[in-house]
Amino acid sequence: MIRIKTTEIITAILSFAFAVNGHKSVAQSHVANSDESKVPPYILPDPLKMPDGKEVTTKEEWMTIQRPYIYHLYEENQFGRYPLNHPPLSYR
Repeated sequence: MIRIKTTEIITAILSFAFAVNGHKSVAQSHVANSDESKVPPYILPDPLKMPDGKEVTTKEEWMTIQRPYIYHLYEENQFGRYPLNHPPLSYR
């Protein structure tokens, strides 16, 4: 007797439904912008200006305040957090 998992059945049904109806996925329906004139103006924030508006003037301010803040922004908005209990890595 062949045992089929519920997830396999649902996947097969959805795949068939999309193939029959000819739906495109949302990711493929987006048109890329290749015209620079359509890009809205944007000014990157100054990395040496803290969120409160104060300028970074010393190495200590950079290392203790601004650098951790920028790192936090990358964690929060782009890359995510590095796991605290990660498995050991080895390369050949």
